[in-house]
Order: sequence, then C-alpha cells, then structure tokens
Amino acid sequence: MKYDSKAFLFFNIFSFYIYWWASFIGVSYGYYYYGPIFTLIYLVLHFILIKNKLNEFKFIIFCTISGFIVETPFLKFDIIDYKGVLTERFDIAPLWIMLLWSGLGSTFFHSFKWILGNYKLGIPLGAIFTPLAYIYGVRFDIISFSYPLLESYVILSIVWGFAFFLLIYVADFF
Repeated sequence: MKYDSKAFLFFNIFSFYIYWWASFIGVSYGYYYYGPIFTLIYLVLHFILIKNKLNEFKFIIFCTISGFIVETPFLKFDIIDYKGVLTERFDIAPLWIMLLWSGLGSTFFHSFKWILGNYKLGIPLGAIFTPLAYIYGVRFDIISFSYPLLESYVILSIVWGFAFFLLIYVADFF
C-alpha cells in the first residue's frame, strides 16, 4: 500500500476512528490502555508506510505536546474532569486523550491534507465539530463538564478554533 494511495488514505482515516472508539469504549469500561495500545499499533504501521517520516514524527510530537498543553489546563481549571490513570495519579490529562491528539496529527498530511492552508474552513470545522467529540465523551461517561453544556461547548469551540488554526499553521511549515 503506497502512502499516497486511496487505500492508505482510507487506512489513515479508518484507523483514526478505530482508536478513537477504542479509547472511548475502553475508558468507559475502565480499560484505560485500550485506546493507547490501538493508537500506538496504528502509529507504528503508519510510520512503516509513510515517506516523510522525520517531518511527520516532529508534527505528531508537536500535536501530542499540544494535547497535553490544552487538555491538562481543562483539568486543572476544573473545566473538564477526565477518567484515566494519569489523571488519577498525577493530575494531568490522561494518556488516551493525548494520544488522540497524536493520531489527529497523523491525519494532517494524508486524509486531512485538504485542510492544510485552508484556515477559513479548518478553524470553523475545529470550532464546531471537535467539541462534539467531548459531548460523546460525556455520554460515554469518560469525561464530565463542570459547566453547563452550552458554556462548555463555547469554551471548547474557542479553544479548538485556535488549536486548529495553530495545527494547520504549524503543519504548513512541514
């Protein structure tokens, strides 16, 4: 499978949803490592198949650190309460959500390539649709909001609009 083939693009986006669901379902049953295991297996396969390994590795590390920087203050400022081992032991964002950021980073140069340089579309998509994933997290009882739903959605929309801007901006340099 070539890294730029339609089959790889399908593998890229399909895998994103697989480890996303593995994370949500695993955490909801107390198996905090299901999502991270699926994500790490996917990332190994991803790096075997892609061409520009070093640049993409740097971008995925940037996304993972960004996830830590965004998600941990959500926890510290009592905006979101997460279930997870790191949250319970160290009061930081759980591994499963930081690795979802890693996985998101792996899509930017492949199945989400169309978003690169497209700030007018990327920022609203991040601001509108990404907070919906958090609402699913609430429904799966893996996170909880400290504020009413609408207020939480607005906070997440602002943060994710900016986060998508930043991710697109940084990805454009690779």
